[in-house]
Amino acid sequence: MRRRKILYLFFVVGLLSGIVSCGDSDDRNIKEPAEAEMIEQELSGMSAQLLNAKEVQDFYQSRNYSPIWNHSELRKKFADELKKLKQEGLNYKDYHGEEIMNLIKDESLDAQEQSKAEILFTDAFFELSDHLLNGKINPSKMYHTFGIPKEKINTGEILENISSSEEIEKTLDSLRPQNPHYKGLMASIEEYKKKSTKITDIEDGGKIEPGDEDPRIPDIAQRLKELELLSENVQVEGNIYSEEIVASIKKFQEHQGLALDGIIGQTTIEGLNIDNVKRYKQIMVNLERWRWFPRELGDHYVLVNIPDYRVSVIKNGDTLSTRRAIVGKEGNETPIFSDTIQYIVINPTWTVPTSIRDNEIIPAMATNSNYIASHDMEVLDGSGNVVDPSQVTAENAGNYTFRQRSGARNPLGRVKIIYPNKYAIYLHDTPGRHRFEENTRAISHGCVRVQDAVGLAAYVLSDQPDWSQERIEEVINSGETVQVPVKQKIAVHHFYLTAWNEDGETKFTHDIYELDDEVYQNLIK
Repeated sequence: MRRRKILYLFFVVGLLSGIVSCGDSDDRNIKEPAEAEMIEQELSGMSAQLLNAKEVQDFYQSRNYSPIWNHSELRKKFADELKKLKQEGLNYKDYHGEEIMNLIKDESLDAQEQSKAEILFTDAFFELSDHLLNGKINPSKMYHTFGIPKEKINTGEILENISSSEEIEKTLDSLRPQNPHYKGLMASIEEYKKKSTKITDIEDGGKIEPGDEDPRIPDIAQRLKELELLSENVQVEGNIYSEEIVASIKKFQEHQGLALDGIIGQTTIEGLNIDNVKRYKQIMVNLERWRWFPRELGDHYVLVNIPDYRVSVIKNGDTLSTRRAIVGKEGNETPIFSDTIQYIVINPTWTVPTSIRDNEIIPAMATNSNYIASHDMEVLDGSGNVVDPSQVTAENAGNYTFRQRSGARNPLGRVKIIYPNKYAIYLHDTPGRHRFEENTRAISHGCVRVQDAVGLAAYVLSDQPDWSQERIEEVINSGETVQVPVKQKIAVHHFYLTAWNEDGETKFTHDIYELDDEVYQNLIK
């Protein structure tokens, strides 16, 4: 349905443009329409040079090789759009940019050059349209757990309906992500483009707590001023870690997704030593990621930002709540995908994944015959019958299902929030709630543990009077396993964002899966 809406928009715009299209007769680059025969002839010899040879060939064949870039203003506007791509982390050179800039300047092109120019403009338009809509990089080649499908449009049909310079700008803009997150990062990249590449470097050393004296304090204060987190008017008193500097460090820690303890440890020092060039690249990378993500996030959704270890509830553009999260560790990375919540399970049992069964439980059973009983677990055969754990060996374990009963020791805690997906990933509670206080929280097997998961479940069921938080607590205390269907439509988006713009401030977090550099290197190829 979303794609039909996009195509319908372009169709309507195309009809309107036919009425108010540009009557440009001032044509310096192409004085007369390129001959169809010449375009057809040039196409046959330009295949190796083109980025979308088949699509361009099919496009011109469908219109009997007649030109579309007749008007100089249309060509100039497209060239202007290419020049602005840097603010989105894209390079105009990837779209025949240098040739197009030269063609715009040249006032005398012969018929053959006119035809080549016509083809290059179309090829560049096709390539740029795809990159704005889906990103330059194919994320599924880098992320084995990337589950967001590509958007599809008929680029040739869109180009057919463009006949004015104003229209090409609107068309390209409609292909970009329209959400405020993308627009915010575009503002961030402009901000960081102007920042100095020189920073005050902080030496490694021991932990600094509020009130301590440390010879690095003057440098730390200067670095905070460079980050515009500490006023230039603040005077450093010797080497004392003063209250004013503590407040600025806490703000920096907030921007980094760290514990707001004001303690300057190694992680905080490492963050302070990241220069503006790297931050600029980080923003580029995250603009690209937004081009991979769904165009329609929905009016009501849960956003799981994996590297920031946070789960936020967003409705009509407002962030209603944010909770800490625990995500997948290296080797069990939390996947990137989107889905819709369908039901909640109170007092869930836990069916042990095959990898955990084989790598952790079976070896533990070999050394402790009472392991299953001591962990409130049971073993089921293929018919769902409970069997004696002593029947299970490493060789026949594949014939059995291991399940942990609900209760205080269950790793899923008191509730789980289900949005069925091929990864078998969901949001859930945990008995190990103390882990939410840690700075580094990539420790799960892939699912997302949520701080105050019961409160989040109550919110998801808040449109159902029979399922107040008090009622949920009653069921939890009863020990009964209950499944509750979710009636309101709430999407869940698992995204990987290491930079974002929030309330006009650019914020960064640690690249926990070390993915940013690979994305950046592919962006600049």
